[in-house]
Amino acid sequence: SHYDAAIQCFYESRDLTEDRLGTSDHKIIGNIMFNLGNVYKSIYQADTERPDNKARGNAVESFDVSLRIARTVSGPDAIAVAEVMESLSSLLMGNENDHTLETSVTDDGEAAKLLREAVSIRKMHRSD
Repeated sequence: SHYDAAIQCFYESRDLTEDRLGTSDHKIIGNIMFNLGNVYKSIYQADTERPDNKARGNAVESFDVSLRIARTVSGPDAIAVAEVMESLSSLLMGNENDHTLETSVTDDGEAAKLLREAVSIRKMHRSD
Protein backbone atom coordinates (compact mmCIF):
# COMPACT_ATOMS: atom_id res chain seq x y z
CA SER A 1 0.00 0.00 0.00
CA HIS A 2 1.02 3.64 -0.24
CA TYR A 3 1.21 3.69 3.55
CA ASP A 4 3.82 0.93 3.55
CA ALA A 5 5.96 2.84 1.06
CA ALA A 6 5.73 6.02 3.14
CA ILE A 7 6.61 4.16 6.34
CA GLN A 8 9.64 2.57 4.72
CA CYS A 9 10.81 5.96 3.41
CA PHE A 10 10.48 7.58 6.84
CA TYR A 11 12.48 4.82 8.54
CA GLU A 12 15.17 5.01 5.85
CA SER A 13 15.27 8.80 6.19
CA ARG A 14 15.59 8.53 9.95
CA ASP A 15 18.43 6.01 9.71
CA LEU A 16 20.33 7.98 7.07
CA THR A 17 19.88 11.24 8.98
CA GLU A 18 21.02 9.69 12.27
CA ASP A 19 24.10 8.28 10.53
CA ARG A 20 24.88 11.63 8.94
CA LEU A 21 24.34 13.69 12.11
CA GLY A 22 25.77 11.15 14.51
CA THR A 23 22.82 11.60 16.87
CA SER A 24 19.13 10.86 17.12
CA ASP A 25 18.45 13.95 19.23
CA HIS A 26 18.02 16.41 16.39
CA LYS A 27 15.10 18.49 15.16
CA ILE A 28 15.16 16.73 11.79
CA ILE A 29 14.76 13.31 13.45
CA GLY A 30 11.93 14.74 15.56
CA ASN A 31 10.19 15.94 12.40
CA ILE A 32 10.63 12.56 10.69
CA MET A 33 9.16 10.78 13.70
CA PHE A 34 6.27 13.27 13.88
CA ASN A 35 5.44 12.62 10.23
CA LEU A 36 5.78 8.86 10.73
CA GLY A 37 3.37 9.13 13.66
CA ASN A 38 0.88 10.88 11.41
CA VAL A 39 1.11 8.07 8.82
CA TYR A 40 0.44 5.44 11.47
CA LYS A 41 -2.36 7.61 12.88
CA SER A 42 -3.94 7.75 9.40
CA ILE A 43 -3.77 3.96 9.11
CA TYR A 44 -5.42 3.58 12.51
CA GLN A 45 -8.17 6.06 11.74
CA ALA A 46 -8.80 4.87 8.17
CA ASP A 47 -10.66 1.69 9.10
CA THR A 48 -13.53 2.49 11.41
CA GLU A 49 -14.83 -1.09 11.28
CA ARG A 50 -11.61 -2.80 12.39
CA PRO A 51 -9.10 -0.25 13.68
CA ASP A 52 -5.47 -1.32 13.43
CA ASN A 53 -4.24 -1.25 17.03
CA LYS A 54 -0.68 -2.06 15.95
CA ALA A 55 -0.70 1.13 13.87
CA ARG A 56 -2.07 3.00 16.88
CA GLY A 57 0.76 1.69 19.05
CA ASN A 58 3.33 2.63 16.41
CA ALA A 59 1.82 6.11 16.16
CA VAL A 60 2.00 6.61 19.93
CA GLU A 61 5.61 5.39 19.95
CA SER A 62 6.56 7.71 17.06
CA PHE A 63 4.88 10.73 18.67
CA ASP A 64 6.56 9.91 22.01
CA VAL A 65 9.99 9.95 20.34
CA SER A 66 9.15 13.19 18.53
CA LEU A 67 7.92 14.77 21.78
CA ARG A 68 11.07 13.75 23.67
CA ILE A 69 13.26 15.21 20.93
CA ALA A 70 11.23 18.44 20.72
CA ARG A 71 11.54 18.94 24.47
CA THR A 72 15.27 18.19 24.41
CA VAL A 73 16.15 20.28 21.36
CA SER A 74 13.69 23.18 21.58
CA GLY A 75 12.83 23.27 25.28
CA PRO A 76 9.70 22.18 27.14
CA ASP A 77 7.72 25.29 26.22
CA ALA A 78 8.38 25.34 22.48
CA ILE A 79 5.58 25.47 19.89
CA ALA A 80 7.02 22.25 18.39
CA VAL A 81 6.27 20.53 21.71
CA ALA A 82 2.66 21.79 21.64
CA GLU A 83 2.19 20.56 18.07
CA VAL A 84 3.29 17.02 18.94
CA MET A 85 1.13 17.05 22.08
CA GLU A 86 -1.92 18.03 20.02
CA SER A 87 -1.39 15.21 17.50
CA LEU A 88 -0.76 12.66 20.23
CA SER A 89 -3.80 13.80 22.21
CA SER A 90 -6.11 13.50 19.22
CA LEU A 91 -4.85 9.95 18.70
CA LEU A 92 -5.28 9.07 22.37
CA MET A 93 -8.86 10.32 22.28
CA GLY A 94 -9.19 7.32 20.07
CA ASN A 95 -11.62 5.97 17.65
CA GLU A 96 -15.11 5.78 19.12
CA ASN A 97 -15.76 2.65 17.03
CA ASP A 98 -12.80 0.83 18.59
CA HIS A 99 -14.16 -1.16 21.50
CA THR A 100 -11.05 -3.36 21.73
CA LEU A 101 -8.99 -0.78 23.61
CA GLU A 102 -8.95 -1.50 27.31
CA THR A 103 -7.08 1.72 28.05
CA SER A 104 -9.56 4.19 26.57
CA VAL A 105 -10.51 5.84 29.87
CA THR A 106 -6.87 6.25 30.87
CA ASP A 107 -6.00 7.50 27.38
CA ASP A 108 -8.80 10.08 27.47
CA GLY A 109 -7.35 11.46 30.71
CA GLU A 110 -3.86 11.56 29.23
CA ALA A 111 -5.23 13.22 26.07
CA ALA A 112 -6.91 15.94 28.13
CA LYS A 113 -3.70 16.52 30.09
CA LEU A 114 -1.68 16.85 26.89
CA LEU A 115 -4.19 19.28 25.39
CA ARG A 116 -4.18 21.46 28.50
CA GLU A 117 -0.39 21.57 28.41
CA ALA A 118 -0.36 22.37 24.68
CA VAL A 119 -2.84 25.23 25.18
CA SER A 120 -0.70 26.56 28.02
CA ILE A 121 2.38 26.54 25.77
CA ARG A 122 0.49 28.29 22.97
CA LYS A 123 -0.74 30.98 25.39
CA MET A 124 2.88 31.68 26.36
CA HIS A 125 3.66 32.34 22.69
CA ARG A 126 0.63 34.49 21.90
CA SER A 127 2.69 37.66 21.68
CA ASP A 128 5.45 36.09 19.56
